[in-house]
Amino acid sequence: LAILLDAALTLAVVVLIYEPLARRGANTGMTFVASLGLALLIEAGVELVFGAGNRAFSVTSFTDNHSVLGYGVSYFNGVEVALMLVIIGALSYVLNRTRIGFHVRALASSREQAQLVGIRTGVIVTGACAVLGGISTIAFILYGMSGSVIATSGQQLILYAVLAALAGGVASPIRTAGAGLVIGLVNSVGGAYIPGQWAIVLV
Repeated sequence: LAILLDAALTLAVVVLIYEPLARRGANTGMTFVASLGLALLIEAGVELVFGAGNRAFSVTSFTDNHSVLGYGVSYFNGVEVALMLVIIGALSYVLNRTRIGFHVRALASSREQAQLVGIRTGVIVTGACAVLGGISTIAFILYGMSGSVIATSGQQLILYAVLAALAGGVASPIRTAGAGLVIGLVNSVGGAYIPGQWAIVLV
């Protein structure tokens, strides 16, 4: 239900904010700034409604750590990696082996040229954003199960996502996922040796 709700909210944001920006000729930088502003606004609303305290899912037995080569690893970590591989594999297949994936890549390359060859860019954008909104809900649930979340947790996750996209490239979900995995490992391993507030600096 949460995944469907998030997908619906993402559709609303695309229709009400991103599509009007695209029709006015907004470039990638302007859209990114609008996204950051929207993220901060949503975080403020969440904090206003639910408060600024920590919240977590009660799944302690599933997330108990077991020592592996000196590092704490849980069954939950295995589920996280498995889900990541399934999702990235499915996205790669759709993008590289299906007609919809061809349309998405054409749109990412040039919206104007995609429209000229008859691609319904509005439908493709809203559909892709709805799918990614659902995937982000899965990521949020896993994040909450692995620890705790606060209203402003999204700020650090946005930073990691941007770093992964820059390192892996937006054209390849596999490279981007690999970059994200490396960033997460660097942050986790670094956090074991240096204070937590400095771990993000290491990334």
